[in-house]
This record gives sequence, structure tokens and C-alpha cells, in this order.
Amino acid sequence: MLLPVLYISFFLVVNKQPTGEVDVILNLSGDFGRVVYTAELAHRYPKAQILITWAEIPFNSKILEEAGVEFPLNKDVMRKLLIVKGVEDHRIGVIGKWLTSTLEEALTLQKYWQSNSFNKLLVVTSPVHSRRAKFTFQEIFKDTDVEISVLSDPYDPFNPGKWWKDEGSLLNVVSEGLKILLYRYKFVTENF
Repeated sequence: MLLPVLYISFFLVVNKQPTGEVDVILNLSGDFGRVVYTAELAHRYPKAQILITWAEIPFNSKILEEAGVEFPLNKDVMRKLLIVKGVEDHRIGVIGKWLTSTLEEALTLQKYWQSNSFNKLLVVTSPVHSRRAKFTFQEIFKDTDVEISVLSDPYDPFNPGKWWKDEGSLLNVVSEGLKILLYRYKFVTENF
């Protein structure tokens, strides 16, 4: 009984390489390692537009913005890192504002797609988050012809073979397992 539970993390990790060219590479907000990986993918797919999401990171940064306190926004740091890594500024776009979930990121991209149609999407996220990201984007774009690929950030230190030995990884695996159940329930009971 314990052995299958220990290997649940291998279920969570998705790496689906796109076939051929890519129209849009979407970097989901989070660790900056995935931004470095997104830059590498931007060089591999030179015709792709690079999109980053504007998430609420650091925690409660919206309070600082509303108070007029200057601080570096995560989206601005990600954009600068992409440029430092050789991605042309005109290829980089930002979608959303103060997004707090994968579902919000997917719904925001759907709105973007409605006015900026594309056919092939590559989503970059953390390994432990990749299964839920794939499921969420496939559900949101299920009635379209958009081909979705999801790649896990190779710079993320997550080790699916030893996740229970690291407190952060343990919390992430448990959290993702619960979030996958919640998202599956939401997509069955709610209309997006």
C-alpha cells in the first residue's frame, strides 16, 4: 500500500514535447528557473511569442502597489530575465493581472486566444504542477483546435523518486494531489 503512494509524484510530472513549431510559449508564474528554461525554449522556437502571467507574487504585493510603494513586480523581473537570456523584447507579452491560480491563468490565456488566435501552445511550469496544468489547459481549450504541450522546468530541484524526504516537496505533492481532485470536481460541476 505504501509503495504506490511513494510513486504518486511520477504521475504528477508531465513532459510532452511539442511536434513541429510552436506559436506561443506560456511561462506560468513561479520560480525563476522556469523563466531560464522558457528562454531556452524561445531560442529553440524562434517564431513563438513568449507570454508570461502576472501573478500575485510576492505575497500581498497588491497592497504595496495600491499604496504606491515601488517594488519589482514578478512580471517585470521575469521579462528582464528573458531579455538577459537573449529573448527579444518584442516577442514577450504579459497577460492577466494579479492572477492567483492555474485556472485563472488558463482562462486569461483563453481570452487572449480569442483575439490573438494561435494553434500550438507550449506551457512551461514546475514538475510537480505539470499534470494539473496540462489537465487545466486541455479542459479550457477542449472545444478548440489548439494543440497543447506541457514541459516541466528541468532546473526545479524536485526529485520525484525522493519527494517524501524533503519537506517542501512533500507539501507540494500533497497539495497538488488535493488540487487535482478539486480541479476535476470544478470542471465537472461548473461551466467555464
